[in-house]
Amino acid sequence: ERETLEEVGLDLRNARFLGRLSDIAGARIPVHVSCFVYETAETGPFRLMDDEVQDAFWVPFADLTDQARHGEKVVRFDGQVMVSPGISLPQPGEPVLWGLTYQLVMDFLRLVGE
Repeated sequence: ERETLEEVGLDLRNARFLGRLSDIAGARIPVHVSCFVYETAETGPFRLMDDEVQDAFWVPFADLTDQARHGEKVVRFDGQVMVSPGISLPQPGEPVLWGLTYQLVMDFLRLVGE
């Protein structure tokens, strides 16, 4: 909760804790990620900590479960272009959710039965 407040400005004190997903490790970068899931009515703007978070935006749950948005996507990372499983997001420029974030979202969707 503290890191979420510090890094994106989202206060989870009044949110409902739903659970914790399995930890995952990065394949391309040396990180270990623990993911905690909350339900919140908060939809205010984010306040990003520039050296920690590149971008943040809200995505409707229905867009994450829309199978037409899922598939092999062209992504760029560390100067390389590659193809990776991902979800096209409904934002300007249609960014792709992929990598560690994709793995976490897919774990969550499997748990909720979507």
